[in-house]
Amino acid sequence: MLRTAAKFLKERAPVTGFELTGQVVKLEALALAQGGNVTVAGLVDDAIRQVQFPAGPDDYRRAIKAHRHERIVSVEGELVKDGRSFRLNNPRMFSVALADQEWLIEARKDAESGFAALDRGDGIRGTVDEHMARIDAAVRARATTRAGK
Repeated sequence: MLRTAAKFLKERAPVTGFELTGQVVKLEALALAQGGNVTVAGLVDDAIRQVQFPAGPDDYRRAIKAHRHERIVSVEGELVKDGRSFRLNNPRMFSVALADQEWLIEARKDAESGFAALDRGDGIRGTVDEHMARIDAAVRARATTRAGK
């Protein structure tokens, strides 16, 4: 009896700092200016689950665009299981992943600004390997910056 009760409480215990990553599968709003509920299909307990969370107006608009363009989103919050449903309370840090082409454009901009900084405005110098190393460093720096946001 005690094990059953412990299992029941464990299944219902909120998971703080849970990062949900997946695709937007449902949007519900009465008025766009007030935001709405967003449902994301993401990995929870080793299975794809639908998790709903409230989004403010700006995040809700971004969720609409992510849904329209089939982009991956990520959001952090407190994961709560309610019966057979999941909800993310206190959502924060909502972000939409860039498409491959957008990411390449950003990486190129970073690399070009890195070249300018490294070459002190004197033009690009060095071997192909040196340039590729600079590009790799710029891409890694960009990824680190994004991860820190």
